Amino acid sequence: MANNFSEYVGLDAEADHVHEFAVDLIPGLLQTEGYASALAQAWVPRADDSVTRDRANLRTERQKGLLGDDPVSVTAVINEAALRQLVGGAEVMQEKHGHLVEMSTLPNVEIQVLPFAAGATPAMGSPFIILSFAEPEDPDIAFSEHLTGCVYVEDPAAVESYSLNFGALQDTALSPAASTEFIESIAGELRAR
Repeated sequence: MANNFSEYVGLDAEADHVHEFAVDLIPGLLQTEGYASALAQAWVPRADDSVTRDRANLRTERQKGLLGDDPVSVTAVINEAALRQLVGGAEVMQEKHGHLVEMSTLPNVEIQVLPFAAGATPAMGSPFIILSFAEPEDPDIAFSEHLTGCVYVEDPAAVESYSLNFGALQDTALSPAASTEFIESIAGELRAR
C-alpha cells in the first residue's frame, strides 16, 4: 500500500464519482475480502496480520460508500488480465467474478472489460483513477499508485489528458452488458476446469 495512501482515502471518501482504469488488479472498491487478502499475502515484504486486517477494514469502510442514500458512482474499465490472473485460487476467483457481476447491477456502478482482443489501447500499462467531486470549485484529481508510493495529478491540462484517455478506453472496451457476459464466461471457464 502506498505510503501516502491515507491522503487518497480521504479524497476518495469525498469523491462523487470514481473513474478507474485497472490493468492487472480488480479496483479496490470492487474487491472481495478473499481477493484482497490473497493480494496482501503476496506482497514483499509481507505485512503483518494487524496491517492486513487494518487494510481489510479500510476497504470494507470504503465499499460502504457504494450503497446507501447518496452512493459514490464508479465507472471501471478493467483489463481482461485482472479477471484472468489467478489470485487466491479457484474459489476466490469464482467469488470475485460473482461479486463483479453483482456490483454491475447497482445503478451507480458501471463495469466495462477491456478484452485482450482489443490489441493496443490508450494508456496501456498505466492504471489510474480520476476522482470527481460534486462541488464545481473542487477540480478533478488523477491518481496513480506504484510500488512504493503514489502520484496525484491536479494540473487541469494533465487531468484532462487522463479524462480523454479514460473516454477512449471506454470506447474501446466492451459495453457494460457485454462485459457482464464476458465476466460470466470467464467464471464458467473456471468452473469447467
